[in-house]
Amino acid sequence: MLHRLETLIQKKVPRIALSATLGDIQEVARILRHDSDLKTRIIESDKYRHDLMLQIKGYVNKDSKLGESPTSFEDISEHLFENLRGKSNLIFANSRRNVEYFATSLREKSESKGVPNEFFPHHGSLSKELREDLEKRLQRHSLPTTAVCTSTLELGIDIGSVHSIAQVDVPGSVSSIRQRLGRSGRRLDEASILRVYVDENEINSRSSLYDKLRMHTLQSVAVVELLKQKWYEPPNKGKFNFSTLVQQVLSLLAQFGGFDAKEAWMLLCLTGPFGSITSAQFAQLLRGLAEKQIIKQTHDGTIVLDLKGERIVNHYSFYAAFQTPEEYRLIYNTKLLGTLPVSNPLKENDFIIFAGRRWKIQAIIEEKKEIILVPSTGGFPRFSGTGFLIHKKIRQEMLNLYLAFPVPKYLDQKARDNFIEGKNYFAKQRLDESPIIQSGKDSEVVIWLGDDAIITLVLIFGYFKVSVSNFGNTIQFQNMTKSEAISVISKIIQGEIPSPEELLSNAKNLAREKYDVLIPNQLLVEQFSENSLAVDDAIDWMKNVVYKPN
Repeated sequence: MLHRLETLIQKKVPRIALSATLGDIQEVARILRHDSDLKTRIIESDKYRHDLMLQIKGYVNKDSKLGESPTSFEDISEHLFENLRGKSNLIFANSRRNVEYFATSLREKSESKGVPNEFFPHHGSLSKELREDLEKRLQRHSLPTTAVCTSTLELGIDIGSVHSIAQVDVPGSVSSIRQRLGRSGRRLDEASILRVYVDENEINSRSSLYDKLRMHTLQSVAVVELLKQKWYEPPNKGKFNFSTLVQQVLSLLAQFGGFDAKEAWMLLCLTGPFGSITSAQFAQLLRGLAEKQIIKQTHDGTIVLDLKGERIVNHYSFYAAFQTPEEYRLIYNTKLLGTLPVSNPLKENDFIIFAGRRWKIQAIIEEKKEIILVPSTGGFPRFSGTGFLIHKKIRQEMLNLYLAFPVPKYLDQKARDNFIEGKNYFAKQRLDESPIIQSGKDSEVVIWLGDDAIITLVLIFGYFKVSVSNFGNTIQFQNMTKSEAISVISKIIQGEIPSPEELLSNAKNLAREKYDVLIPNQLLVEQFSENSLAVDDAIDWMKNVVYKPN
C-alpha cells in the first residue's frame, strides 16, 4: 500500500514501524524499505521498565467421554469467575470452541448467582455488530467487562487498557503473549497481570511420551522465560505471500477499474514489495483468479473485476488482511467430535490424535472445513491445537528446562507438581542421551525443533509409507522397536530425499491466509514449502539420530 501511494504521488514517504515484539530489528528495517538506498534509523529504548504479576495455574484432566470438554475446564471457569468479576479483562482461549465454552459457562455462573453478566465472547464467526458492541463497551470503561476471545483482540483494535489478561491453554508464541500482555497495565503506576491456565492429562497405561513429559507445562514456562529475556519470534522470512498479493491485485482493480497485467506485475512485484514473485507466477495467479470468476480480461487485454471479485471488494471485510486461523470440524459417523485449528498439512489416511483416541482420516472436505474420521488402534491424549507454528527457540528453551532449571516461583502447587513430574520422567528415560524410547510395541521420539521441521519429518515419513502419528513435538513409530525406527530413518537418509512439491502432492489443507482459497494449488504448494517447511533441519535431525543413537 505504501509503495502504491509513493508511485501515485511520485515521492518517497518516510516509513515508521513501531512494535514491542520485533525479534530481528535489522530484518524489519530491510523489509520496511527493501528497494531503496535510503538510510534506515533504528531506535531502541531500554529505559522503560514495567512490573509483571504472573501466575501459571496447573490442572490435571480426568478421562472424559468422546466429544466432551476437558474436566479441568469447570475448575478453570470457576477460578476465572471468582478472580475476574468486577473489572475489565481479556481471556484468550485459543479456539472458537473454547471461547464459546467459557463465555457460556461464565454467563451461566452469573445467572445462577443472581449477578449481572460481565463475560462476552469475541471471535471471527460472530457478527460484526456483536463484536463492535463488545469493543465499544470495553472502550467506555463504564461497566466491568471481560471479553473471552481468540486472537481477534490481540492487536489492531483499540479497546484501551484492561485490568488483567488470562491465557487458557498453552501459549503458542512469545510475541503473541507479549501482544496480549500489552493490553494490561498501560499506566506507569500499574503492573501488567497475566494468569496462564495449563492443563495436563492424567497418566494411565495409554499415556503418550508427550503427556508423560508434561509438555504443556514446560512449554508455558519456556514461553514465559523467553518473554523475560525479551526474545520474540523473528519475522517470517518466507519468500511468498500470495494472499496479500491477491488483496493488492483486487485493491488495484478497485482503484483504477482495470490494469494491464504486465504493468501490474511491474508495480507490485518488480519494483514493489512482492519482489520474489516472478512474472510467470503472477500470470498463473491471474489465470487462477479468472477461473474462479474473480477477475476477467476484456477484448483489449485489460484485466477487470468479475462479478465475484466485485462482491469481495465491496464487502466491509475486504481490507482486513488477517483472520483468525480456520478451525476444522471433526466428524465421526455423522457426529461432531469437536473443532480444532490445524497447522499441519493433512492427507487422507493420515492419523491424528483427538479426544483420547487415535483416528484415521477418511476424507477432508476443504470447502466445508470438515475432516471425516474413523477410529484407529491405540490411544493418545486429546489434541490441543493452538493454530501457532512453534518456533525452534521455544523447543530449545524447553530442552534447557528439562536439563537444568529450578522450579519457577510463579507456578502454583499443581503446576509445580506437573513441572517436576515431567522433568523426572525426562531424566528417568535418559532423553538427554537419546531422543527415542520404546513404548510397548511402538517407539516414540521427542524432537527439539520448530514445527516447520517436524511437519517436514512427518511428510517425509508419510512419503516413504512409514506409519507414524504426530503430537506436538513427538512422533510415534507404530509397531516398531527403537532399533527398527532408527533403521528406517537410516534408509531414508541414504536415499534421495523427495522435493517439497513431492511431499505436499496430496495435501488438502494448505490454505492458511485470508485469500489462500483463491490461489491455484501449485502456487499454494510453492508457498507452503517455502514458508512452512524446513527440509535441511529435518535431514540434520535424522542424521543425528542415526549416527548418534546411543
